[in-house]
Amino acid sequence: MATDEPTPVNPHATTPAEYPAYNIAWVCTSERELEVADLMVDEIHEPVSLSSNGQIGNHGVVIIYIPPRGCGLLGSLGPFLSPFPNIRIGLMGGIASGAPRLGHDLRLGDVVAGVGIEESSRAGPAVFRPGARTLTLTWNHSHYGQQQQVGAQIKTQLADILARLPYQKRRKYSRPPVVSDRLYKPDFIHTDSLQSCSVVCGDEPERLVERPLRDASLDEDDESIIHHGAIQRSSTFVKSAQVRDAQAAEEGVLCFKVDTLDLKGFPCLIAVGICDYADSHKNDEWQNYATMMAAVYIKELLSVTSPNAIDEMEPVVLPPGPAGRLTYSTDLRNCCQCPDGVFLNTVTYVQCFNCGHVLNHVGGCPMVGYHKSSDLPSLAEQNH
Repeated sequence: MATDEPTPVNPHATTPAEYPAYNIAWVCTSERELEVADLMVDEIHEPVSLSSNGQIGNHGVVIIYIPPRGCGLLGSLGPFLSPFPNIRIGLMGGIASGAPRLGHDLRLGDVVAGVGIEESSRAGPAVFRPGARTLTLTWNHSHYGQQQQVGAQIKTQLADILARLPYQKRRKYSRPPVVSDRLYKPDFIHTDSLQSCSVVCGDEPERLVERPLRDASLDEDDESIIHHGAIQRSSTFVKSAQVRDAQAAEEGVLCFKVDTLDLKGFPCLIAVGICDYADSHKNDEWQNYATMMAAVYIKELLSVTSPNAIDEMEPVVLPPGPAGRLTYSTDLRNCCQCPDGVFLNTVTYVQCFNCGHVLNHVGGCPMVGYHKSSDLPSLAEQNH
């Protein structure tokens, strides 16, 4: 039960001395990404702030969950990273829509490792390309090469992780059957949104792009591949094969990732699993496995990266974001349905430290109309 005067959580709690310095931030923007990232941790540490912390290989890693509802309005990662002054580099996993074409044989379950350090200079989506700091990570996997089969280490790592999971969760994150990986010709459009693509569109050869097995000796084409290249990040989905092909040709991107998190000034390696083909043929079946593959790739990448290579980088310096403090309000608690709500209040957003719920000033909760934490006592007088 919440008390009238709860003790706020301290987001700047000191990291226990026996833990390594946290120099890598793994940023998640969906609950699925967070669940899978937590599965990659070898040693769990006491939580600090809104993160889960631990060790992956020889690296101290902070896993931060930023709810998608607040991504576009948070402005910067500064408020979330401020408790961790030693962060050198960021990681992001998740899913993306592939843009297969001649020379880039992307298939569902493949991983695209893209890197980037700045937003696009023009209006529109941001395109992430190699940056010097994040290439320190990706060079470690150069022995896989472009379009090479995933190494035995990654396949073994994936099998070990799945084997530790309860049956239902193991099924959730296992690879779907290859027959559900259908790449339709660009001019064939799914027209019935009420029925699944397998029912409406089927498997007729004349509708599908012909693709050979990657390994002819396999009964099923179950080999995933790691690709390296540009990833387009945008706030909207690409759902047209024609648009997909045009944008891929113009920008040279391999896939499209939907998120609106501001990564300006934050050196970040982005690795995504391909879950669909950015066309009208919606396919949710591969989302869990694709998220898992991206996370396992990141874990294996860290295992072959020397901690010294990370330590030699300069700490990331990000704007702190709007000044704020932790506070508590029954009204806000009821708004996010959290029984013991403790809130970080800034001039642009309010976030519950217990459930991660974000109340945005713009397009969010109508009661959040104040601009400084001293205004909070008056919120009880407002109707919600």
